[in-house]
Amino acid sequence: MGDVLLCNNLMLKDTLVVPEFKYNMLSVSKLCKDSNYIAIFHDEVCLPQDYAIRQLKGLGEHRDGLYDLVNSSLEKMSPRLLNIGNKILH
Repeated sequence: MGDVLLCNNLMLKDTLVVPEFKYNMLSVSKLCKDSNYIAIFHDEVCLPQDYAIRQLKGLGEHRDGLYDLVNSSLEKMSPRLLNIGNKILH
């Protein structure tokens, strides 16, 4: 149990780490509460954003009914996904 820092300074606080677990699950409500973020959901993406400074902190791609958080810098993400995210945010 501890804090985990992902790309784009996305901090997951009090995270339970289970190395044997096949999937990584994230509580969006806990992330928003702990970090003062908002999460915007769209049919193709989920956008966690810092509420105070309106900065995008990551991007989750919709796949098979779940949002898969892309753990890479925003600069390295798919231009198609970033384009969708930017259209939603602006």
